[in-house]
Amino acid sequence: MIANNGTFRNFTTVLSSNPTKQPLGININTGEPYSVFIVEDSVLFRTALKRSLAKLSFMVSGEAGNGLQAINQIKDMNVKPDIICVDQEMPIMNGMETIKEVKKLFPKIKIMLVTSHNEGQFVKEVLQVGVNGYIVKPFETDTIIRKFAVVLGRKDIIGTFDNKIEKIDLSKIRLPNLPLVFANVVNFDVDDPKNGVAELEKIISPDIAVASTIIRTANSAYYGRSGTIRNLRDAITLIGIKVVRRMVINQYDKTLSNPLKDPVFVKYLRELPVLTSLISYDLLTPLNLKALAGDIFIVSLLRKIGMNILALNFVEKYLKVLRLYEFGVKSLYDLERDEIGIDSVEIGIRAFAIWKMPEYFTNVIAHQNFGMSEIADVSDIDRVSRLAEILAKNMKKITLMEKENELVYAIFKFYKAPEGTLELFGEDYLNMIVDHPFMRIVNG
Repeated sequence: MIANNGTFRNFTTVLSSNPTKQPLGININTGEPYSVFIVEDSVLFRTALKRSLAKLSFMVSGEAGNGLQAINQIKDMNVKPDIICVDQEMPIMNGMETIKEVKKLFPKIKIMLVTSHNEGQFVKEVLQVGVNGYIVKPFETDTIIRKFAVVLGRKDIIGTFDNKIEKIDLSKIRLPNLPLVFANVVNFDVDDPKNGVAELEKIISPDIAVASTIIRTANSAYYGRSGTIRNLRDAITLIGIKVVRRMVINQYDKTLSNPLKDPVFVKYLRELPVLTSLISYDLLTPLNLKALAGDIFIVSLLRKIGMNILALNFVEKYLKVLRLYEFGVKSLYDLERDEIGIDSVEIGIRAFAIWKMPEYFTNVIAHQNFGMSEIADVSDIDRVSRLAEILAKNMKKITLMEKENELVYAIFKFYKAPEGTLELFGEDYLNMIVDHPFMRIVNG
């Protein structure tokens, strides 16, 4: 069960406290229990699932350790099961092969896939074949209730479950401290003639770690000045005020996610934002938007900071969100609300308000998931950063939702981008920027 920690309530208790509801395992039209056949090579998981289904009044009509055994048993059954639960990895006949065979021989049987978290490619393939739902191991009773309720069309139970997800008390979510150096650099106006190298040096120099990173970058092979830059002022002069400003913010973004070591966190909270920012900047020329050069990198980098905050507060739950997101079945925001009760947009807006960030930063967070009908209404920064994120996801082999593919072409069309612009941002681009200083900060 999901722990009763103030965010979720015990859903099984909710059901049992309302005796007028028909149990999930009972067909409300016939009054008879739904029959379920379980195909799972692990006796442990098979037993756990069987017990959970029995408690919900389902009838487990059969079980098998592999797909071939299951197919043969079902052929011999006079009354076929209503639902078959199929594990993804099994000997003799695996999940994919079993699902295809079930759909061919018994098209009326509903199929529930049982999968591990990190098998995203398999899940995507199976969903294309056409399963009715899936359960992620290790499963909880609440998850089984919700997934089976969706497959069986029990809107009464789905609604009751959703209503029991209480609104999170935002005051209890811990926001990371905003370093003074970071805040001052964000608000440093690079276009003000009074702001030069000396002024930026004064802001950065108190933070030894950030200053060291800038000096080290200036001495890197990328700038061809190995060992000749010995102080912060010379480093800023060589690299440039605008680029240094971006570096400082990139360094903070990396520091924010440093405690989160899982490769999935690194991919989504460190690599993807930086790649999005670099693409955003490089899109300005073909889209004829060079006036955005001062802000686009930083805004693109920070627009999804709510993800970092949720991950820091709900490590295991958010790891589950990102792993499910890789399946390409539901949007990130839907998964966040499903698993945590709030999404990263709301958290990001709140954080920026508390940190007193510029208003246009907050607007970009609020509009980060705009749809096709809103293209003409949002700002240039909204459009470019959204486009860059989709291109970055594609480069990182992250499954795109259908609407994201449509947005790419719609935004290019909106700006009348030159023919061939899309081809500039593919695998070759990713290989080209692998040695960029910002990418080195991410991986350093």
